[in-house]
Amino acid sequence: MSTISRAFPSTAVAALIGRAWTRLVSPIATGATQQHAQATRHGRCIGRLHGLWHRNHLAPHLALFGLGTPGDLYLREARGLASQLNRRLHILYAGDHGAGLGRPLELLHSGLAEQVTLLAASHRCARQLRVAAEALGMADDFFIVTPEQPHSSKHAHDLVVLDQWRPAHMDAPTLCSLLDRVLSEQGMIAWTGSIGCRQGTWPAIEQQICSQLDALGMQDPRPARAARASPDPACQPADLVAALGKHFQFELFHTYGGAVVSYVETPLATTLAAHEDTEVLLASIDRYDRQCLQERMYPPTRVLATLRRSVHARMRQHVPLSPREFVAMVAQHRLT
Repeated sequence: MSTISRAFPSTAVAALIGRAWTRLVSPIATGATQQHAQATRHGRCIGRLHGLWHRNHLAPHLALFGLGTPGDLYLREARGLASQLNRRLHILYAGDHGAGLGRPLELLHSGLAEQVTLLAASHRCARQLRVAAEALGMADDFFIVTPEQPHSSKHAHDLVVLDQWRPAHMDAPTLCSLLDRVLSEQGMIAWTGSIGCRQGTWPAIEQQICSQLDALGMQDPRPARAARASPDPACQPADLVAALGKHFQFELFHTYGGAVVSYVETPLATTLAAHEDTEVLLASIDRYDRQCLQERMYPPTRVLATLRRSVHARMRQHVPLSPREFVAMVAQHRLT
């Protein structure tokens, strides 16, 4: 008798085993399928929300400066600087490396860069960047440094890009001293990112969000509401504005986005995306947010900025606040 025959002595027994196995596995498979379908629907809703946010609300801010996305600022300034200096640039890129090497690759392939150096926030991040570059077959195309050894690249940098960079281990004065050391005499800093408090929202914004959620009967999916509501006296993204202003001159300083940013960039996006009329609700939140920012009820939380050494600064475009006005608002909201 074969092994199979001994294991399954009759077709009837085999059929019974098959039906039992089906009853066991089928609910698991069905559950997994439903979870996948739910995750797919959720991803589509979040994608649609981000599309609405960019098209109807973020794009008008960027269009004021001829930009399609915040990251377009870097290529635009690289073109202008390369034309001014009449040569290719040494670029230092400090970014949110969780987003990959997309932006550095754009700068590298633009034909504007002699060298693109990646500033990693830590030695661990540096290792991750090397692995990512090797996976693309571009290990020799990027020079990777950490804040402890930024001068390893041998050249001062003509363009320093701060792309959503959050060096948690480094306070604002230390970062600015580092930038002062690595920036060339005629160089430029291009910066996009957060200028909110470390928790992401100011107390006045947090109060507005809580009131809106209560009025709409919507649950807050974010953890530790009380912890987020108190400003942190330690270094915060907002501190960078004051610190940078002491070392450099802001040419472009455009601030935008208050409470509405939390609805798009935090777990609140899940709640908003699940609403039956997401587009109308997002438009209402954004409209009220703009009104609050105009009335200076709280500081803005996002920035597009360019800076130079004071002796080389050419123009000043501060919309709607100047850096000094923003710093004063931050000080006021830390006291309230």
